[in-house]
Amino acid sequence: MFKRAWIRILETTIASTPDFRGKGWLFQFPARPCIDEPIRTAYGVRLKCRLYDYTNRASVFGHYGHDVANVVASIPQGSVFVDIGGNAGLFSSIAAQTLGADGTIIAFEPQPELCQLLAENTSLNGPTPVLLFNLAVASQARQMTLSPYNARHSGLAYLGDTQNGRLAWAANIDEDLPIVEEVIAGRPTTIKIDVEGAELEALKGISKLLAAPATTTVIIEIDPDHLARFSASPDQVYTLMHDAGFMPTSEANRQHTHYDEIFRRSQPSPA
Repeated sequence: MFKRAWIRILETTIASTPDFRGKGWLFQFPARPCIDEPIRTAYGVRLKCRLYDYTNRASVFGHYGHDVANVVASIPQGSVFVDIGGNAGLFSSIAAQTLGADGTIIAFEPQPELCQLLAENTSLNGPTPVLLFNLAVASQARQMTLSPYNARHSGLAYLGDTQNGRLAWAANIDEDLPIVEEVIAGRPTTIKIDVEGAELEALKGISKLLAAPATTTVIIEIDPDHLARFSASPDQVYTLMHDAGFMPTSEANRQHTHYDEIFRRSQPSPA
């Protein structure tokens, strides 16, 4: 009873307090009694409360902006949302509120701690079935190294050659996971890719999905420094997407060095 009342007070206070630098950090202290209890976020979905984690705070307070959230929230019911680099499931949870029982979420998250949390969070927000893989997505199936789990900022983990890392498996969706195409079954599909620099690698593992006419929108995080971890660049991402028949639509965001690009299909997919 106490926790439920405190959560309601916390949600109301968070929503009514003007945004200021350090707001998220400050609220982690009164939120301590609510650890792992569902809390309503600025995006309207409920997530398990872990305000000691910056990624969770950013999700609760809306610090990721609303461009991506608005795109996901506008996906038609019965469609498919593919979440590559799902973390704890903020955007999958938004999709769960939107897609309904006839839609499907297909999520990939290589960190086992977050994979479990993603499943729990999406179940709080709607009846949409979730096909969840504890995998990364890459150009070919292989073992990769994942940077150590950071409970204070879980979104910082990245693939590659890192000291003191741990092994993670990556898969090429086209070649290794035919079930994904079977589950999509020609339905309208939106893809989100946020994998801390391995975005080009992930794109090379979803060539068939990109070519499918039903894939209409692809959201990709762009950060030159992160892409450089894989000897990649934003230009390579834009070229690949252009060749796949997609047009970038987030011109205003490109003034930043770290942003989300929203690609829309501009022409029939190449044969």
